[in-house]
Amino acid sequence: IYLDLTPGVSRGNYRRINGEMRRGDIESLLGAPWIEPNWRQKTWTGGTQEWWHGSQGTIMLVFDEHDRLVWKEWD
Repeated sequence: IYLDLTPGVSRGNYRRINGEMRRGDIESLLGAPWIEPNWRQKTWTGGTQEWWHGSQGTIMLVFDEHDRLVWKEWD
């Protein structure tokens, strides 16, 4: 079994993201500070929605106003 533990946008790192993680934990997993979200917008509830693009796909994340993950999606 090969597990890619390299920071970046990948299906493996998407699967590692869970509801217990804060924004900083997820950003480290995805490669910040060297890689930033490609697009970020505020939600109507005061949180943020982010899209992280990579060669394998796109991860969409939604955080609440306290930087807690509330939704994730792989495309």
